[in-house]
Amino acid sequence: MKIFSLILLMTLMLITNSVVAQNVKIKIIANNNDAPVLMGADWLNFHLQRVEFLDSCVIKGGEGYLEFDLKQPTHVRILEHFFFVQPGDSVLLNLDVDWSSHKVREVKAVKGKNSSNYMFSFILEKETDQKMPHHQDYNDLMEYKAERFRYCQNQIKFISKLAKKYPISETYYKFLTDKNYYEYVADLAQPFRDRRINRNAIRKEYYKEYLHMNFHDEKLLGFSAYASCLWNYHYFILGNPDLKPFSYEHFLDIYTTTLQYFKGKMRDNQLRDLIVYYANMSNMKFDDRFEKLYEQALSIVEDKELRDIIEFNNFFGKPQYKDVPEALANAVFKTVDNKQVAFKEILKANIGKGVYLDLWASWCAPCKAEFKYSEQLYNLLHKNDVALVYLSIDKDANKWVKDVNLYKQQNNYSFIATEETRKILEETLQVTSIPRYIIFDRQHKIAYSNAPRPSQITRVEGLLDKLTANSKKVKPNIQSPPPIQAPPASIGANHGN
Repeated sequence: MKIFSLILLMTLMLITNSVVAQNVKIKIIANNNDAPVLMGADWLNFHLQRVEFLDSCVIKGGEGYLEFDLKQPTHVRILEHFFFVQPGDSVLLNLDVDWSSHKVREVKAVKGKNSSNYMFSFILEKETDQKMPHHQDYNDLMEYKAERFRYCQNQIKFISKLAKKYPISETYYKFLTDKNYYEYVADLAQPFRDRRINRNAIRKEYYKEYLHMNFHDEKLLGFSAYASCLWNYHYFILGNPDLKPFSYEHFLDIYTTTLQYFKGKMRDNQLRDLIVYYANMSNMKFDDRFEKLYEQALSIVEDKELRDIIEFNNFFGKPQYKDVPEALANAVFKTVDNKQVAFKEILKANIGKGVYLDLWASWCAPCKAEFKYSEQLYNLLHKNDVALVYLSIDKDANKWVKDVNLYKQQNNYSFIATEETRKILEETLQVTSIPRYIIFDRQHKIAYSNAPRPSQITRVEGLLDKLTANSKKVKPNIQSPPPIQAPPASIGANHGN
């Protein structure tokens, strides 16, 4: 499955402001005295629920604790397994773990509110052994569709049978059955991507589900596969499938049809998702034409949380130029030789320069994967008179120092946060997940609070161009974005089989 569908299918639950968050408490008992438990929700490209902050907890003395707020049910990854979690859950999980692979071998016991959902999640993953049909194995797409639908029906029957043996909540049962149907519809789009088949060459009977789905029902936003169907509807039914992904033209195509065919929260969610998705594409070249569309999207979207997410991912927009919060300016960090230094002193040491701040930790594999681009990044920053500063949120200083030396970080530009400072980073910069990158201008104002990664070097270069005070770059003549149009009456019928 290509990266486009992978990222989209990682989306599970979207929320509205009317839903109140409830606390979730999970106590983990595992067969190890001191080991990290990697956490995560189905990471949201549409990440309004903001449960992606669940990076890890540590098992100490055989026990670990997780506590977070949740607005809607979602799958939460504990180690390499996904458990279904509902707001208000209070659960004890006793796990037998293979620490070499971070996989749960067995759920030995589970107790508490909605505990049956956790056991069912584990058993379902272990016992599902049906082989899903792949379109590459079929010359006739209608035959593939029939087999894929049969697989969907068999999965639902299997879930129903298993639920009689291991009762689960109605919410979880409906989620699983609906999820299977929407995954079936979403998979119908794969032949278009993998074979680049023109949609006009396919009989309407093949993709009729797309034509009859209700793409204006906000409640359906709770399903990742439905969200994927909505994107496919854009890509294959409304838009131009011959446009290359990750281009301005492709972005504009989906942006235009979003304004034309959708309204309200469905439109706002689409705009937010579109901008966040493209902002995070590493092979997407920086293009000034995005800026006008980005600014229009900010003016269109009514929901404040959605606007905040768009602004947070402002790889297309103008620099924010926010003052460094006083609490952060005075926050104390430590050097490799254990000396204390305030953040304002770190900035002062780079007076007259911009600063590219890399927030990482020794236990964060994605963070360390970016270090292979460090030399390329350093050369770009040096050319633009920008300092590269590393800031670790490690709790284990020895592991941090070891990695500082291993990855040849410049010691006088590498610091570690204290426990108190980690809290300040979360409160002032919303650092709830890493890796995270922040760009400060030459006056040390926060220009981009969520900057591109080192691997997105062309994107970094584009933002640095915006920060160059004497830049005489001529902006292209950009036409105004298309006006919002009412959707045709034919769009939005209820789906059917």
